[in-house]
Amino acid sequence: MKKLLVLLLLPVCGVCSGQNLDAAVTAAAGYLSDRLPAASRVLLLKAGAPAEALSRYITQELSVRLVNGQKFTLTARNPEILRGINEETRYQMTGEVSDETAASIGKQLGAQAVIRGNFDQLGGVYRLSVTLADVETAKVLGQWTGNVRQDQVLASLLAPEERPQEKPAWLYAPLEYGRRKYEKTGADGVSSWYYDVGISNRTSSEQAAVTRARQNVQANTAANIASEFKARLDITERSFFKDSDYEDVQRLIETAVTNSIKTRIPRYEALEFYYESGADERGRPWHTAYILARFPRTEILGIIERLEPEQVAQTVIDEGVKRNMINSAAVTREERMYMVEQMVMVKEYALEGIREGLTGN
Repeated sequence: MKKLLVLLLLPVCGVCSGQNLDAAVTAAAGYLSDRLPAASRVLLLKAGAPAEALSRYITQELSVRLVNGQKFTLTARNPEILRGINEETRYQMTGEVSDETAASIGKQLGAQAVIRGNFDQLGGVYRLSVTLADVETAKVLGQWTGNVRQDQVLASLLAPEERPQEKPAWLYAPLEYGRRKYEKTGADGVSSWYYDVGISNRTSSEQAAVTRARQNVQANTAANIASEFKARLDITERSFFKDSDYEDVQRLIETAVTNSIKTRIPRYEALEFYYESGADERGRPWHTAYILARFPRTEILGIIERLEPEQVAQTVIDEGVKRNMINSAAVTREERMYMVEQMVMVKEYALEGIREGLTGN
């Protein structure tokens, strides 16, 4: 008859005499190994504990000691194996489940034994307890308990986990944040600095993330400037664009402006960084970097001043024809000149706003 063994981890003593946590886990693993049938398939449930870090630590350390004994096989607790178990049961996969529930879970996962554990703190007293039970009958076959004294490892595992860092305000409003923190003027109008944010995609290292975020600053700045042109330049009602999708035309204009200025974006001053990291579903680490940067607005002014409306207009027309958005026969000299004139007007409008801000008018 197949048998299920459950390991239960219960409170142990922290101030009174006792062994440290690692020694207690080793003793518990030895007790269980002596009572597990050879070649058994065993499920180790997540240990119940007052802190998530402590729960992970006990479960992992116990797993290592049991597997290294090479007496039986631990059934993996992964999404593939857990698939099919209802969500309510899945949330209960800790040492706090009943013996009957533990046996039911083990049976569904094909285990012959289950190890269930819990670690509790009662004032200054800590106790670790492990329980062994049969899968088919849910009968407890043995239980080990031991006092644990508090040391630096246990104290750190019991400490409240830090809350995730909130994303800084400058990710969403770089100009507002930058003016408030880095400029000593309360004057209205355009800032004397142009602020922007660079963002990396997920990379395998923090260094690579920072590098990509730095590269992204200039690309974002060019795209943001181009976006201003796109929003103010509306030529979709003209004859050669009238049958085209409005958003497609807007994107075409934005791309043409971006490409014309992105190589001219100046060097910038990096002000602040923000990092995110984690692991994907396969456990591979990833890093994302964000950078707040600023440019002298006089240099942004120079970029716009050097923008060539005729060249941008021609690029938009050529690309529109290539994508079948424009009927080339409809692109008359009059239509071409109208587009150039509109581009010049938008350019002058942008320059006027920046100049007024720089002079305080």
